[in-house]
Amino acid sequence: MSDLIDYEWPGNIRELENLIERVVVTYPEDIIRTISLPNKKNKPGDTAPMDMFTGYKLKPALEQLEKHLIQNALNTYGSTRKVASELGVSQPTIVRKSAKYNIDLQN
Repeated sequence: MSDLIDYEWPGNIRELENLIERVVVTYPEDIIRTISLPNKKNKPGDTAPMDMFTGYKLKPALEQLEKHLIQNALNTYGSTRKVASELGVSQPTIVRKSAKYNIDLQN
């Protein structure tokens, strides 16, 4: 709990919401004991903390990562066209996957 309080959140409240949602959905146990906070020194392409996927099959882990990437990109860029461009996929793919993961496109 103290790590969450002491962390200097560079984003807005959505960053905290996304982190909590990701941990709740992906944590392999009923009680959450540790959370890997984002490292401000990480840059795109750096290795992300993967301990949150321990104990998961490949498909559910990939789906959680995909949902997280799309949600964060929508929070950052706002439009499905910009998100598609940033993630290197088509705009219809973003719309379809947003529906699959119940991601609200009306930010």
